[in-house]
Amino acid sequence: PSTVLYDVSYTAFLNLPTPLNKTTPLEIAIAITQFYAFVSVSMSGYRLMTDGGTKKLRRIEKLLQNQSKVKKNADDTVQNLVMERLEKEKESARLDRFVGALVMSIGLAFFWLVGNSFHVTETDWIGGLPALILALSVMEIALLPLLYYMVMDAVGLLGKAAVMEYLAKILRKCKNGVPSVILTDESFSILLQKGWNPFWAGKSAVDDDETAEEKKLLAEASSIVSELESWTQDKDKGAMKAKIQETASRLETDAVTVRLEAYRQIVYFILNGIAFYGYMLGILVYFLGENEGTISIRGVKLGMSNSEAEWSGNFAGDFAWTIEPIVILFSPPLFTLLKPKTQKSKID
Repeated sequence: PSTVLYDVSYTAFLNLPTPLNKTTPLEIAIAITQFYAFVSVSMSGYRLMTDGGTKKLRRIEKLLQNQSKVKKNADDTVQNLVMERLEKEKESARLDRFVGALVMSIGLAFFWLVGNSFHVTETDWIGGLPALILALSVMEIALLPLLYYMVMDAVGLLGKAAVMEYLAKILRKCKNGVPSVILTDESFSILLQKGWNPFWAGKSAVDDDETAEEKKLLAEASSIVSELESWTQDKDKGAMKAKIQETASRLETDAVTVRLEAYRQIVYFILNGIAFYGYMLGILVYFLGENEGTISIRGVKLGMSNSEAEWSGNFAGDFAWTIEPIVILFSPPLFTLLKPKTQKSKID
């Protein structure tokens, strides 16, 4: 098309060497966003793999070794809450290490997409077209397990919304405090308005000596004891009942937002699934060459020719990964509009 976006004369002032001088204004705009993804996604994956993964796992394992200190200074409920949370954080750190490696792999692969936008892959400077296909293949392999985790996140959020609604029903019936039997790591965190954020859930501090870590662990257990007393045996019965009923109302409304977040995860899964399929077509066409493939392969291409499949696949992938950040940006204010207002409960 003879428009500004596709007219190379508008980029001639850059004096790019051949074949980079074929780069259009649109390709430069795309390359800028791809370079941003290369830097930001790579760094996000690295931080998740190290700070959220390896370093945090090392810290959690040290805290689990100090768990005996809590047993001497807290009751069974507090012990169970701390132990359950530490075990979950341990598994989460292991998962973050794996997911971080996947995310970083996707981020690094964007380097070759930047090169392709500038037509560098038409040369052998960074490996040429084979290197681009290899980069896309790495992205596809890394994206596949991430699609699974997106589904699991959605399922987890739907489960959390159900737990919130269940807790709200129980709280409505509570007359003399919250029964300790329902207090788990998940329910305890849900009951707190800002959630339960123990000190080990923040940025890892692996240089802390063992004595300092023990003190922090005991302080965390002490704060849990104080918080539990406000829910189960507060001397001011009227204030405790008011707190319980207000929390029930909050959980009923917050459950709506959590369920919306689950639906958003499903949207992420659909968009990334489209991107996965679209870029897969490009890889498939590369290996097919001039051959249109067997009947089953033509079915994978939805009956399109190689050229049509390549163009449509790239368009679908670029479109899906353009829509995703828009969803990320505009979903929070949308959730705020859709969230029902918390109604004040009357205390008997």
